[in-house]
Amino acid sequence: MSSTRISESYKEINIGDMIVDYYVVSLPVAPAIERKPPIAGIVLGIWNKRAEAGRDDVVYLSAGAGQSVEIGDIFTVISRTKPHPIVGTVQVFSISDAGSAAIIRQATSEIKPGDTFGN
Repeated sequence: MSSTRISESYKEINIGDMIVDYYVVSLPVAPAIERKPPIAGIVLGIWNKRAEAGRDDVVYLSAGAGQSVEIGDIFTVISRTKPHPIVGTVQVFSISDAGSAAIIRQATSEIKPGDTFGN
């Protein structure tokens, strides 16, 4: 069994919450040339295990460096429910080999896990 000491918190902490190492994340600024690669995938989840997200929230995507995603990439998000409207745009700010984290830059409706993204 592991234990940890929490010295500072910015939100309430609940039993069962995951603990990850802290690292500074800087959000990308608007690039001179927007990169919208032909990559598609699924919104896997929302920061803080929420059911839906809106502008300035963080979502987790099913594509990462292994699929040629780069920090700053912009994707369109499409609702999983018919008639599958466009519900927003996200910009990647952190990547791993198999996934990435993105901030919602624009939302016309709630973005939910299971929605798709791509260009």
